[in-house]
Amino acid sequence: QPGGHEVGTGSGITQADVDQTMEELYETMAQYVSQSGLSDKISLSQGSGYVFISFDDTVFFSGDSYELRDEGKVVLDEVSQIISEVSSSIDEIRVLGHTAQAVPGQVNNVTADRFLASNRATVVTIYLQEKDIIDPARLVSVGYGEWRPVSSNDTSAGRAENRRVELIVTGLDLDDEAGDNITQYYTMRESTGTSANP
Repeated sequence: QPGGHEVGTGSGITQADVDQTMEELYETMAQYVSQSGLSDKISLSQGSGYVFISFDDTVFFSGDSYELRDEGKVVLDEVSQIISEVSSSIDEIRVLGHTAQAVPGQVNNVTADRFLASNRATVVTIYLQEKDIIDPARLVSVGYGEWRPVSSNDTSAGRAENRRVELIVTGLDLDDEAGDNITQYYTMRESTGTSANP
């Protein structure tokens, strides 16, 4: 593959193995959240082929900062260790940064809002990448700003829920003829006539 990134598994792994591994990821994360007393700051859910982890922004950051707090590094160290155990079954880890409206009903300064969300997602992504738990091509950071709220911005409690960092850990779909996300990227790129310059 262009860029020298791992594509597919080549290790005899089956879809049943991937599905079981994703279940184990969810269960291990749930155990960690419960045992660490962070259930009020970290929420988990799972769907078909993915685990969704949502962190209250105060786990990692203070105020309007995107500097990772020492306590947040400890949490990411644990999360990294858990993810590393299942990395061969992971297609992609998306790190999503979200903010809240600073003043209810008033749109934030677009530049500050987007940069804060993007920078927070990027800082978490870099930290994960530096842990060398997965091919860096499988790490993606996205900053949504205030535009994907999960609660009303009318109350301080609602705004606190909206300020968050999320990880979506997607398992490989070995039955997808289009391939994993890296293969799909290069396929789309090549189909437009854009050459891959590795």
